[in-house]
Amino acid sequence: MDDHYSWMRSANYFKVRDPEAFKAFVAKYDLTWHTDKDDDQETEGCRYGFMAIGNTDKLTCYYWDEKAGEFVYTDFIKELLTHLAPDDYINTRDKAYTPYRVA
Repeated sequence: MDDHYSWMRSANYFKVRDPEAFKAFVAKYDLTWHTDKDDDQETEGCRYGFMAIGNTDKLTCYYWDEKAGEFVYTDFIKELLTHLAPDDYINTRDKAYTPYRVA
């Protein structure tokens, strides 16, 4: 049986309307955020990116709602775009592969 690997991330850095709201959005989907600065603690005037961590290894359409105790299905891209600054864009990458094995 082959192992299957996949990952998802933003392919560019982009400006967001509200950094704290964007960070909460990313956390809700079990993603991680990063900035175009060397130190992610300094976020003033920076651009953001995101990538998959844990089991969220592809573009997601749901998140776990602790209060409801169930998955909530959403339009991830539509919600992501609400965080984007009006004069910027987001490019995402979703890739999957199976390592080559020689028997």
